[in-house]
Amino acid sequence: MNETIGNKITLDLSKITNLPVFKDKIIAKSKTKRDLKINKNLDLTNRLLRDLYLTVGDGSFYKGVYLSNINYRIHKSFIKTFTEYFNIKKNEFVTSLSVNNNFSKDDIKKSRLFWIKTLNLDKIDRFYLTNFNTYICGDVKVIYDNKQLSILLNNIIFHVNNLIYKNKLNKEQLCFILDVVLNAEGSASIDNERCCLHKIVISFNNHNIAEKELFFQILDKLNLSSLVEIKQENKYKISRWYNHYKFIKVFVENK
Repeated sequence: MNETIGNKITLDLSKITNLPVFKDKIIAKSKTKRDLKINKNLDLTNRLLRDLYLTVGDGSFYKGVYLSNINYRIHKSFIKTFTEYFNIKKNEFVTSLSVNNNFSKDDIKKSRLFWIKTLNLDKIDRFYLTNFNTYICGDVKVIYDNKQLSILLNNIIFHVNNLIYKNKLNKEQLCFILDVVLNAEGSASIDNERCCLHKIVISFNNHNIAEKELFFQILDKLNLSSLVEIKQENKYKISRWYNHYKFIKVFVENK
């Protein structure tokens, strides 16, 4: 199912999906757009792990793939990864922009131009006004619809989760995934009086036992689980200076 060469892990996608295979390609068919021809052998690079799990945290694989985030760098990385690994052309992504109802016409224009320029887009495909608070430049989703791609991505995530449980990923790979968990589900609070980090918190869905356990497994494989307290039954909390030091040290040691 997967081949490990040194620290490199390559998945044979034909073994984890029922999608058709032609020569060395997996075919994700679509009734409305171009079929995707994806390399059968998928290298689990750090960048791919990061962007897959970003989408787990801040997106969805429900009927294709989408990512919602206010950080344009994350969107740029997501687009680059999915064009490179999953045969999606950049102009095939759909972009959706939401802004608060209180935005002026000038604010809306600036918001559109900001995302078009920073993501190098031709246009914003969908535009929505919302009662919810949004980022100063609005909130963007980058979307690609293909149900068969959705099936494939869910199978990849399921398989990588199993690799985590079986301790088959090295610490550097785990750090890339934990970095994503912190981006999507984490927060840090500052002690203003002492001008220092007060606590790090990772939130999880208390009704999603698999998510809670996955986060714990990642921390445990990095020898960080002993630093963690469970707070309010739906948060992992890391507090105290020495625990912060040990937590950050793991990232430094793993590049």
